[in-house]
Amino acid sequence: MNELIIKSKETITSLELVDLINRLRKEEGNYTELSHNTLLRNIREEIGLKFIVQSSYINSQNKKQPMYILTLKQALRLLTKESRYVRGKVFEYIEKLEKQNEQLKLMLLNRSNSEWLLTRQQGKLTRRSETDRIAELIPYARSQGSKNADKLYIVYSKLTNKLVGIESGMRETIDVETLLYIRKLEDLFSKIMIESMKNKMYYKDIYKECKKLGSQLLKYLTLDIKALRA
Repeated sequence: MNELIIKSKETITSLELVDLINRLRKEEGNYTELSHNTLLRNIREEIGLKFIVQSSYINSQNKKQPMYILTLKQALRLLTKESRYVRGKVFEYIEKLEKQNEQLKLMLLNRSNSEWLLTRQQGKLTRRSETDRIAELIPYARSQGSKNADKLYIVYSKLTNKLVGIESGMRETIDVETLLYIRKLEDLFSKIMIESMKNKMYYKDIYKECKKLGSQLLKYLTLDIKALRA
């Protein structure tokens, strides 16, 4: 059998299936071709229109023609009238597709997990930098009359969580995008604290500045592409 091109996918069109069946028939020595219209009829009889996705294609005469999109399991149900050879080879083909689908899902999952872990680790480093700035802000706030300066760690954590829309303790379960937003916010807050303390800004105004600029940063980060083109 000539090497078939295996693509990772979870569906097969009726056009792809009829082409595969006819190629396999020829390999076996059977030159009776299965027409696409006959396959469409078999699909309607064996599976039923309500269980398949209906689509279309443009033929060589530039005319629109019907086409069905099948799941891999549905495709296997249509082989009862084919020879043992054709059935076996289509089973082999479908099996390879399913295996590659699983490998692709696993690869994407591993890549996603690796990206998440890296982003989370980077976020922890940024958070550590922010807590260092807050450690400097606490005595600074006390010198300006604050009675609850020790709570500034919680105050700024709540601010970040509120801006990105999460609750306390959710950072281990959120997606990569949200982790990136948190990292950028905490980096921004650190810089605001450093500059504000140099300029002798009142500690409550530092918080207000972080809240204002943090909100602006998130609006910029989450802008819809249409808004950018407007």
